[in-house]
Amino acid sequence: MALIIPESLDKSNKRQSVRVDLSAKDPVRFAADGQKAVIENISESGIAFKVEQQIVGNEVAGILKFKIDQVYTIRMKLEILLQKEDSYRARFIDLNRQNSKLMSRLVLGLQKLHIRRRKQQRLLQMEKMMDEAADKKKS
Repeated sequence: MALIIPESLDKSNKRQSVRVDLSAKDPVRFAADGQKAVIENISESGIAFKVEQQIVGNEVAGILKFKIDQVYTIRMKLEILLQKEDSYRARFIDLNRQNSKLMSRLVLGLQKLHIRRRKQQRLLQMEKMMDEAADKKKS
């Protein structure tokens, strides 16, 4: 018997892809319109990022570089969907099949990496609490 989880009962969310928030620790780099960008989040179909200089126009060239099992570089076109100050939300335009699969692998890999980091942080917190409790017991 298979477990079926509905996508969403709330139809107000029009997203079709899962987003993953990124930090500077993550093995992903991005440039938009020839300038380095700070990635806020990424999905299989789009990206949210910040840049220092304003982007002009609705379409922009982007370069995404990341490491899964090796280093990959994807050159792409983006459609800017939303701009708020120095932050942009964009969707990938015309990714070929191979690059779409790479994006899926990237998002899944980032999710796994973030889960491992959270587990490791919880383990370190537990060890610290146990050490503190042992120190109190000795006193």
